[in-house]
Amino acid sequence: MNRMAEDIFLDIEAQIMAVLDVWESLDVADEATTEKINSLAHDFNPFYGVMNSAKFAYQRVLESITDQERKSLYLRIDQKTLEFMDLAKIVLNRVYNLFNHEASSRITNEEEMTRFKKGLEMSPEVAYNELTYFIDVRKRYFAQDQNFHLYYTVETFYEILDDIQAMVLRMSYFFYTIKEAIDKIRAYNRPE
Repeated sequence: MNRMAEDIFLDIEAQIMAVLDVWESLDVADEATTEKINSLAHDFNPFYGVMNSAKFAYQRVLESITDQERKSLYLRIDQKTLEFMDLAKIVLNRVYNLFNHEASSRITNEEEMTRFKKGLEMSPEVAYNELTYFIDVRKRYFAQDQNFHLYYTVETFYEILDDIQAMVLRMSYFFYTIKEAIDKIRAYNRPE
C-alpha cells in the first residue's frame, strides 16, 4: 500500500485502540470514572481530533492514490471497524451485566424493581437494546461494504469515520445511562 495511505490506516487504528483501552479500564461503579466517560463524549478529545483531521488533511492523499490503493485502505479500515464493534459489544455486555448485578443485589422484588426502573431517566434495558441494534446494523453494513462497494471515494472515507465517531458517542451515552442507574440504585431506600 502507498506509504501515505498506510500512515492514514495506522493513525486510525491507533485511535481506535486508544478508545478501547479507555473502555476496558472503565468501571462505571466507580465515581472516579465519570471524567473518563465525559472525555469520550466531547468533540474536542484526541480521538475526534484525529478523526476530523483525517477527513481533511488526508484528502489530497486519498485523491492522489490509485483506485486499488484506496480500495485496499478502505477495506482494511472496514475490517478494523468490524473488530472494533465486536470488542465494543464485549464491553457493552460487561457494563450492562454490572448494572444487573448491582440491581439484583439490592432489589429482589420484581414489582419494586419495575418501580425503580420507571424512575430512571433512561431505561438501561432500552439503552442496551438500542446500542446492540445499532452495532449489529452497522456491522452488517460494513460487512456488505467489503462486497458491494464499487467506488471507494473520499466521501466513502468520510462515511466510515462518521460511523466510528457515532459508535464512540453512542457508547459514551450508554456509559452515562448505566452510571446514573448504578448511582441511583446505590442511593435507593427500600420502601417500608
